[in-house]
Amino acid sequence: MANIDKTRKNILSLEKGGKPKRGKLNVILFYPNSYNIAITSLAFHRIYEIVGSVNETGIFRYFLDGTNDKRLLPLDRDVNLSEVDIIAFFLSYEMDFFNLVKSLRLLKIPLFAEERKNKYPLIIGGGVAVTENPETVADFFDLLFIGEAEESLPAFIELFFKEEKREDILEKASYIKGVYNPEKVSFEYGNSGEIIKIKGSTLERGVYSYFEKDFSKSVFMTPLGEFGNTFLIELTRGCPAGCRFCISRTLYNPLRFAAKDLVISMMKEHMDAEKFGFMGASVSFHPHLKEFMETALASGKKFSISSLRAERIDMEFLRLLKAGGSQTITIAPEAGEDEMRERLNKGITKEHIEKAVNLSLMADIDAIKLYFMIGLPFEKQEDIDAIINMGKLIRHTEKLTKKYFKKISFNITPFVPKPFTPFQWAAFESLPSIKSKLNYLRKGLTALGINVYYDTPKWAYMEAVLSRGDRRARNILIKNIPSNKANLDFYASRIRSDEEIFPWDFINIGIPKEKLLQEWKKIRDSQY
Repeated sequence: MANIDKTRKNILSLEKGGKPKRGKLNVILFYPNSYNIAITSLAFHRIYEIVGSVNETGIFRYFLDGTNDKRLLPLDRDVNLSEVDIIAFFLSYEMDFFNLVKSLRLLKIPLFAEERKNKYPLIIGGGVAVTENPETVADFFDLLFIGEAEESLPAFIELFFKEEKREDILEKASYIKGVYNPEKVSFEYGNSGEIIKIKGSTLERGVYSYFEKDFSKSVFMTPLGEFGNTFLIELTRGCPAGCRFCISRTLYNPLRFAAKDLVISMMKEHMDAEKFGFMGASVSFHPHLKEFMETALASGKKFSISSLRAERIDMEFLRLLKAGGSQTITIAPEAGEDEMRERLNKGITKEHIEKAVNLSLMADIDAIKLYFMIGLPFEKQEDIDAIINMGKLIRHTEKLTKKYFKKISFNITPFVPKPFTPFQWAAFESLPSIKSKLNYLRKGLTALGINVYYDTPKWAYMEAVLSRGDRRARNILIKNIPSNKANLDFYASRIRSDEEIFPWDFINIGIPKEKLLQEWKKIRDSQY
């Protein structure tokens, strides 16, 4: 306990902005990972801000201890569970599902909602990993928030104040848009394990209507974590690109931009920050991005940008980026060949990438980082070779321009099929094949002097299992990966039939399943 107290005091001494409070209704906001990881999530800041803004509501942050994840880190203060009404788990990544189970055990709370009843706080959850498929963890929660929670979460808390009985709260909460009561949905399974019927009404994803005027920003700042003392601003939500592998186009659409005047005003109000961080899946598309960059520079501040599109890079942009303190340009071709990028609907070509590389060299950018996926549906050896050829192209461009990057990095990620995308019917490629391709790429790229980074294939495989699991997959979390691989392959490695009923099919995400299936057929059938 002494070590926890020391860790808590150290974190709080470095942090600006966190203000815990006790209220008539008390909420623990639990990020089931370390503080250093949680602090980089702007969505975590947003939920803290939402809960804290409701009158008479107390809020306390809990994490797992970063030095020993078998211990809790109650950051703001250690509160007795008898004083807590709600524990809200924030789940950004599927692998944190294991930490969810660990956290409930450390809190000495029964794992399943059916076992808790009135003796324990309500356990609620949200985050992108829950929105894309809540079923893998549904049995652990009383309620889950699907989609954006800016409107549904305050409505739920207000309901909590009005109702006294737990069953009345759960019943009425299920009528709030975006709030999911797992008791309201059930599944029937066939002899081969597939879902044959879903019983229950359709759930509408929560979509925030006022993003332009009320967008996410840092609530607390600290030198700890990836971004350091950076004031983060969510410039965009949604994405116009339509990449077929990406959940951003479905989970966060429609595309919205933060209002220019409000962003600039917010920046001027937070000049105590060391730098600004411009966030969003489609931040490159914001029509006033360069003005925000110029505003930061005029104030003597550095800035960073969360993502870049190769086709939107020009010399002026690179000049501003470098002046803002960035010496690395990061782009995501995702695949080596234009043909594969077309299947992915990535929207960028080899010409765009070559131009971005050339401009970066002309702008004297120190380093370049490229992101690729392997194990894509219908991938061929030529696609793998093309990634190495991309490295050769960069080296050739250096010779032509007589300018050289100090560092070239390729980040290789095994492809994970995601719900609500055309690739939800695809299979995760076998681990031996993924490992073989990684070894091949590592050998070919390191020979060019290129640094190669990659995600561990077995964890990508587990992500594929958890992201497409159903309620039976809870046993995987409880047992912390069982030895029976056949159970895991059922979720990860199986190509789905066109008629397959998915565990998440009861959620209306905003794009009809039929449209996604049409896109999948277009990709699949063109291969034969």
